[in-house]
Amino acid sequence: MYRGKNPKALLTIRLILQGFMEELQNKAYEDISITGLCQRADVSRQAFYNIFQTKEEVLRRCIDRIFEDIRMKRTENGNVDSRESIYIFVETFYRYRDFMELIIQNHLEKILTEEFVFAISGLAEQEGEGMEPFMDYQAAFYAGGLTQVLIHWMNDENRISPEELIELLHHEIGLPYFSERK
Repeated sequence: MYRGKNPKALLTIRLILQGFMEELQNKAYEDISITGLCQRADVSRQAFYNIFQTKEEVLRRCIDRIFEDIRMKRTENGNVDSRESIYIFVETFYRYRDFMELIIQNHLEKILTEEFVFAISGLAEQEGEGMEPFMDYQAAFYAGGLTQVLIHWMNDENRISPEELIELLHHEIGLPYFSERK
């Protein structure tokens, strides 16, 4: 996946991501074709394949943008406590709820969880904790649990407020990964 700074490539990425979101709003993920996506984004197939290999990579890049927001907020807020960490995750997830609902409708939760594992591992490294032994298992545990809670929350017809969810996660469930930093 392209991570450079070429303005033309960045514009192409933005067009593809925007086109992908429009396609996903109008049809099932499995029905999205690279050709249709390129037409929607007004980019050539060659331009697409210069940056992405598959539509799954495009989906992962869309999800990664959410975690980039989370990383930025955590960085801006400095050394955040457990409640603030949970708040940032829930608030960001809620802000992207339309996209999250599309992921759920298309049964793409596995990809979301995989990206969540990667993001949590990255946050641990960013915060200077390093990769402790078996950190990949810890990241998978927390990402899987939190992803499932957030998905359940999105699917709940009697959904509690984001604030209530934050309190539930912070006080009742007490996610240890988000423990207070010393």
